Amino acid sequence: MAGPSSNDNRESDLIREVVRPQKRRAARRAAFFVLLAVLAGASAGGVFWLLRTLPGPAAWAARHTTEASETPEASTEGVVSSSAEETAEPTEPTEPSVTESEPSSTQAAEGPNDAFAYALDALDRRLQEAESRLAALSPTDPSDGPAGEAADARTVAQSFLVTVVSTIEQTDWMQNTTHLSVESWGIVVGVKENAFTVLLNRQDVDPSSTVTIRLGNHAFDAVTWLASDPLTGLAMLQVETDTAKLADTLKPAVLGSAQSVAPGDTVWCLGAPYGQSGACARGLISWSGVDTSQEDMNLPVLCTDIPRGTGSGVLLTREGTVIGWVKDLSVKGYENMMTAVGVWGYAEVTADLAAGRIPARLGIFAEAVPETVQKENGVPAGLYVNSVRPGSSAEEAGIMAGDILTAADGVPLTAMRDLMRLLSREAPGTVKTFTLMRWSREGYEEVTAEATLQ
Repeated sequence: MAGPSSNDNRESDLIREVVRPQKRRAARRAAFFVLLAVLAGASAGGVFWLLRTLPGPAAWAARHTTEASETPEASTEGVVSSSAEETAEPTEPTEPSVTESEPSSTQAAEGPNDAFAYALDALDRRLQEAESRLAALSPTDPSDGPAGEAADARTVAQSFLVTVVSTIEQTDWMQNTTHLSVESWGIVVGVKENAFTVLLNRQDVDPSSTVTIRLGNHAFDAVTWLASDPLTGLAMLQVETDTAKLADTLKPAVLGSAQSVAPGDTVWCLGAPYGQSGACARGLISWSGVDTSQEDMNLPVLCTDIPRGTGSGVLLTREGTVIGWVKDLSVKGYENMMTAVGVWGYAEVTADLAAGRIPARLGIFAEAVPETVQKENGVPAGLYVNSVRPGSSAEEAGIMAGDILTAADGVPLTAMRDLMRLLSREAPGTVKTFTLMRWSREGYEEVTAEATLQ
């Protein structure tokens, strides 16, 4: 008997690898669709049975009305009327009415359509209850909501928030002249008889450019550059104008303390919070503390839940009080949130800039020694130096990290505010004698250092 040929082998391989798997897949697909049809029929039957068993709206209302109206007197009357019907003589039959009677509400409610309508009515009642509760919780006065807060803050800010337009003239290689204008913002911090001063970010305005200040519908071109502080990044401009004519629209900003707000309080950021001048952002205070990473100063810091962007601005309370100046600070845990420096931390700098002075610098990064550390560890009171800026007056005078500044020319230094006031009153080039406490093997020793302020 001859064995199978190669064609038979190929045919068997084809059946085993292609035909049979296709038949199996077709059988599984058919079984799946049969099962799906059975489940769909069962679901439809269950829904139909549920709709049939639900009571109609009329039957539901009649049942509740009957339960609410049942009293002992009503039960007695029912018994009496029943007895009367039994003893009453039969009356002559009346002819049937020609008009066909409509089906009763109970009968009409037995259908699935009426049951579905009843479900819709119940859902509508729930929605009405939710709307009434929401209306009770919502503020009746529009000024109590976020829109009202924004209106209050913007109304107050209109008197001191100005638009600064810096125009630079450029000439290309073909000797064509073009003018590039950049808009930023600033706040009015002082008003005199014939001028007012504007505080702004130093990086927003080029001192060599032509500056125009806009306040509402007014524009001012007589602008003078007073001074700028490279360390804080602030600058001061003076605008010459007859302020008496602007008495109703021009008022200096009210500078408040960062300690007047607490986490959870609402604040508004006006200026350019997202890089666009005139924008507005609303948020909450998330954290407040002190920033010790600034040279020669400690600044109060306010962190908000407003997303951090490339813009800047000022933080205002609902009443329009300026409490913070938005800065690009990185606070651990709030790296992606907008942060601001308390404006009271810039009080001395603002006064110097308004007078056309640049504050003197010592060049240390320090913080006050807490009272608990003084009592528990025996550390002297004063300003603990965390680090010294290379090339600063402090480094040239021999002040080192770990030293504690206790006095300057005999005047005690117990807080960073004392050092900030001292530097704001002195001009660069002034020589000051500082008293230090330096740690050694025998303990703290008193050392003096003479520094020429920069």
